[in-house]
Amino acid sequence: MVLPEQKRGALVHTNGILDAAFAKRNPPQGEPLRTNSQRRYDNVLRQLATGADVEKILCDRSSRGAICQRGEDGMHTDFAVVFAPVEKKFKFWSGRAGLEASESVDLERIFG
Repeated sequence: MVLPEQKRGALVHTNGILDAAFAKRNPPQGEPLRTNSQRRYDNVLRQLATGADVEKILCDRSSRGAICQRGEDGMHTDFAVVFAPVEKKFKFWSGRAGLEASESVDLERIFG
C-alpha cells in the first residue's frame, strides 16, 4: 500500500489504489472502485481541512463521496477504523460507524 503524501495531520486511505506508480504494478482496478475511492478520498481531505472530527467523517453520507457507503456504486461499508499510533491505540467499528458500537484497543496495555 502507498499512502499519498500529506503535509500534516491524519493519513487517509479509502481502499482503492490512488497512487499512479503503485497502480501500474498491480492489476487494473475496474470501475466503479477507482472513481468511488477517489471521490471518498477527496471528501475526507475536504472535511479534514475544515477541522471536522474524524469519527464524524466516518459517518458521512454526503453525495460528494459518502464515506459510510450504503449501496453507492454497489458498495457497502463493513468496517471502519481510526488508528492513533502516538497513543498506541485504535478504535474500530465492525460495520458502519455511527450505527454500530465501536471497540477500542489499547496496544500499550496489550504489548507493554
